[in-house]
Amino acid sequence: MLNLNDIAPIAVGGHRTVYPHPERKDLCVKVLHEPWQQINRRLNDPFRHFRGRRHFDENRSEAHELKRLQRRLGGLMEVHFPKLHGLVDTDLGEGLVVERVSDQDGKTSITLKNYLWLHGLDGACTAALDEFWAFLFEHRVAVRDPMPHNLVMRRLPDNRLRVVMIDGFGSSDFLPFRYWIPSLAVRKLQSRRNRTERRIKRELDAKQQGKTPSQEGMAQ
Repeated sequence: MLNLNDIAPIAVGGHRTVYPHPERKDLCVKVLHEPWQQINRRLNDPFRHFRGRRHFDENRSEAHELKRLQRRLGGLMEVHFPKLHGLVDTDLGEGLVVERVSDQDGKTSITLKNYLWLHGLDGACTAALDEFWAFLFEHRVAVRDPMPHNLVMRRLPDNRLRVVMIDGFGSSDFLPFRYWIPSLAVRKLQSRRNRTERRIKRELDAKQQGKTPSQEGMAQ
């Protein structure tokens, strides 16, 4: 069992907290804030008794989707998605162990949201986002929530940026037709890209107006 209770988190999301792995600095551990049986989304779902645990447990869902990507893409998956290391027991509940996305200097990479508030939408960031979306379209990779706090900006040795998606994997569709119909996959991806660009604009507008960003996705 991994002991995380006395370790400061790397990040806190809407449903999970991310901790550095206590034994390996290249890994991190994601833990649910509360048991999956007790989350509001499940309690308010009239069909909760007909849905499996993976529908509500984000760790189980993420593990499933990363395995799917590994089967489909092989080593290419690691360009824009973290390596999966499996589920483990912790003193805070079941944890998901994944690669800790780091820059070339070893520091933990910051999210796109954090980057926007520090540097704006500069040329390096725009190029990295274009590369990311081109990869998704080429391989028809389904994504659910590519929000600015779910995308991390990894600094490469040549000082370029590369987008790595750390949350929001897979499809939210009840029946995953996008996996079977290429044209539908493209339309869904374009819709996701448009949504992400609107969220980027909202972050930039809030910054320009002198507002304070929410802490979700910002460096701890």
